[in-house]
Amino acid sequence: MTEQTRIILMLVLVMSGYLLGALALAGRLLRPAARRLLAAFLLIAIFIVSMHLPTRDQPGFWRWFFHPSSELAAGAIFSSLQYVLALLTALLIGLLGRWPRLWHRFYWLILAGLFAFLCADEYFALHESVLLWRYLYPLAGAAAVSLTVEAWALTFRRDWWVVVLMVIGFGIMGFSGVALDAFSNEQLLRFGSYEVTWFACNDHFLGLPCQSYGFAEEFLEMAGVTLILATLLSYLLVKAPPEAGRRIRRVLVVGAALWLAWTVANPWLIPSVEALLPGTQRVALTYADDGLRLLGYWQSTDSIAPGGAVDIAIYFRADRPLTQDYHLSIHALTRPDAESVAQADIQLGEWQYPSSAWIPGLAVRNRVRLEFPADLPADPSSYRIALRVWYPDAPRKTLTMDELNGLLIVDSARPLVTPDTVDLFGLAVLTPTTLPEPPTPADYRFTGGLTLAGYDLPQTATPGGTLPLAFWWRTGDRLALNADMVQFIHLFHSNGQDYWVYDRPPFGDRFPTSDWPGGVTLRDSVSVPLPADLPPGEYTVRTGLYEPVNRDRLVVTDSGGTVVTDYSIILGKVTLAGPPESDGG
Repeated sequence: MTEQTRIILMLVLVMSGYLLGALALAGRLLRPAARRLLAAFLLIAIFIVSMHLPTRDQPGFWRWFFHPSSELAAGAIFSSLQYVLALLTALLIGLLGRWPRLWHRFYWLILAGLFAFLCADEYFALHESVLLWRYLYPLAGAAAVSLTVEAWALTFRRDWWVVVLMVIGFGIMGFSGVALDAFSNEQLLRFGSYEVTWFACNDHFLGLPCQSYGFAEEFLEMAGVTLILATLLSYLLVKAPPEAGRRIRRVLVVGAALWLAWTVANPWLIPSVEALLPGTQRVALTYADDGLRLLGYWQSTDSIAPGGAVDIAIYFRADRPLTQDYHLSIHALTRPDAESVAQADIQLGEWQYPSSAWIPGLAVRNRVRLEFPADLPADPSSYRIALRVWYPDAPRKTLTMDELNGLLIVDSARPLVTPDTVDLFGLAVLTPTTLPEPPTPADYRFTGGLTLAGYDLPQTATPGGTLPLAFWWRTGDRLALNADMVQFIHLFHSNGQDYWVYDRPPFGDRFPTSDWPGGVTLRDSVSVPLPADLPPGEYTVRTGLYEPVNRDRLVVTDSGGTVVTDYSIILGKVTLAGPPESDGG
């Protein structure tokens, strides 16, 4: 007997046994509409789980969609839909039922909140990524059971069948979602510090690999919710006024339709719209795998403090079915030497929706949180945020910028760090501090939203030494500069002949103006080297900004709005003293 035949027999036994047992147990207790829903939803669960058998050896979308452990796929959609219907049904029981006391209604509202929690956990798999939710999930189940038992003991004794069926449903969900899940994944079942060592699957059980029992786990989890939903629906039909039947159907149908529309839009339609919105930066990059394209990105902030983090959404698209489950790495690189100071790695599709399952033509959102160390240099600077797509067999945690182990880029309008890594954007890292007031306040406004708000110019300097300068730059709400600006600093001798020219970007190469965030004031210090043969005397110091390619100076106006001549700001005068005379001996 083959392994697949054993799996089929196991599924037939589990599914048929559950279906017959549920109908035999609840058939006489449930209303006809609830019995029909129970049978129909159990058949849907059987179909979803069974469809993995013919698709598990076929690469692509359907293999992922019907895999028992896939998130955002058929099983998660169906289970979460049942939770939504259970939520709405519990709300309707609380609102439409005839209850002598207010707290009776309050119980059903609490139960609806628990179903909302379980729905969010089921569809978004929060227990996989948020540590707190791993503890809240069993607590929510235990709370639902204890509340149900207590409500029956105090108030609903005539409706004992509701309590019995709901406790059975929650028990099946708990057994499959916790115990059988650990069993099929070859993990020890733990309750706090206590380990259940006897309930463990060691590679095979009854001739089947441990992972094969994930089929039964998925089916029982869905079937447990079905039993609870059918019980709640039957109880709603008992407690609600007869004339409310049409309203109940309308609420449940509309609620189910809206949730199904959301589950379709969330992974497949909304990202395609987001990739076209104005807030998304377009990239248009093509990889050597000509089916994969990088469309754009969104960043949560343009500046952080050391120890901070930036959230990034990156949009990809497959133009044809992909055969690889790609991963991506996001690096924060120093300027100008491209050393990585922070890194985040995820699977494309955020591990829930692997790239081999992507539907061609639709964008896929990938959210990354890049955390920076707290011991970064205190000086204002920016880091290049670079992206690399890499192969599944590459060593995930040992990627360095001097290794070409990613997917090569064949077409990109963005600059490349290496042939497999694109420079997405620059992120400013600013240490929160209060700047001193500039010795010489100023208000010179450049085109593009940049202002020279002050400076510090010494009165004297020495040829062969340096001229220490400081500039206070203020940015508007949003900069609109066409390029990374270069600052010129010119010294002109009063004799009209001698001069000295020194050009450099503000902050050197570590903080280009394109990365300056809006609404901040920055202080830049520079030591201008002075040639030893520069004649002593009085020099006029001028400064300004220009574009490095065409060398066009940036237009600048003074505080009165008058355009500065030659777009060159006169800072003041400095005297270069000659070397001290030595005493004759």
